[in-house]
Amino acid sequence: MKRTKFKFIAASLGISAALAIGSAYAQSDAGTLVKGWYKLTKDQSKKEIQRKVERNELPKAYLVLQLKTAQLVLKAGVDAGYSAVKETLDTTQAIKSRNQAYLEQLEQQKRKIASESGQQLFDGYITEADKQIDEELQQLIESTIQDAMKTK
Repeated sequence: MKRTKFKFIAASLGISAALAIGSAYAQSDAGTLVKGWYKLTKDQSKKEIQRKVERNELPKAYLVLQLKTAQLVLKAGVDAGYSAVKETLDTTQAIKSRNQAYLEQLEQQKRKIASESGQQLFDGYITEADKQIDEELQQLIESTIQDAMKTK
């Protein structure tokens, strides 16, 4: 039984090693295709540049490149200016909104304080009036009782 297992493991290792070695040697150099493409593209670019130099097109291309660069720089500046103005306007609007909300809160508190103060003054007046009425009623009751006692 042990011998069979050992044979099976040895055979598996042998087959795995053979497959791994065969796969390693079977692969081709994939970089060769990329190298060939790069060399071909580089050679074509060199020929194109040489042709333009011979036709005196390179200075024209340089001027066109400078013009396009200047246009892009100008556009970038305009876009940056627009962004700055927009951000400033948005920030100003946000500040105004918060300011208005704060003013509304202050106005609500002002009305609340004013109503409470008025209520407190009114409550004080009523309390004072109640005391005065109670005292007058107490005196009237006492005088009525005294008058009633005198008449008896």
